[in-house]
Amino acid sequence: MIGLLNKENRAAQFESLIIDLGERDGLQVGDLLAIYEAGESIRDPLTNERVVLPDTEIGLMLTYRTFEKLSYGVILSLTQPASVGNTVKNPQ
Repeated sequence: MIGLLNKENRAAQFESLIIDLGERDGLQVGDLLAIYEAGESIRDPLTNERVVLPDTEIGLMLTYRTFEKLSYGVILSLTQPASVGNTVKNPQ
């Protein structure tokens, strides 16, 4: 999950992020991670059940400082603003 260094709720390209992954998770300086927005929860019109859509990749970040339980990264590219609560994963 990501957090922002300023008091804003959204971040743009070249802004820094804090993520809840660190050296204990195998993260190293220079690692590239994809930024994902959580999939939307919708109601299936056929079964009337709630369905969660897949997460959507919205950007790419580069880690530049790692600690045991958290890391700092810079946003390299985005298709929409990153928000507090977005997640990061290895790029596909």
